[in-house]
Amino acid sequence: MKMHSLNLSQEISHNVAALTSFWMEELKVKEVDIEQSIFEQGGNSMQIVYLHSILKDEMDLNVEIADLFIYSTVLSLAEFITGKHM
Repeated sequence: MKMHSLNLSQEISHNVAALTSFWMEELKVKEVDIEQSIFEQGGNSMQIVYLHSILKDEMDLNVEIADLFIYSTVLSLAEFITGKHM
């Protein structure tokens, strides 16, 4: 059981790092608060569409655009996609 928990934590950390990198590039900033809504950090709906294509094309993830509005922080989205694809 502990091994599964460690793997889950590692996967979440990996997804947080990837999502943070995508958002920093898209928002043209040097850091992103992983617990703050991307909209509060200057993001907009067009950038959500961009992130959706990145998730699909570069991370091979199939999530709905609506999920990106629901899970609008890096951390909540990382946890969601980790849980969905494990």
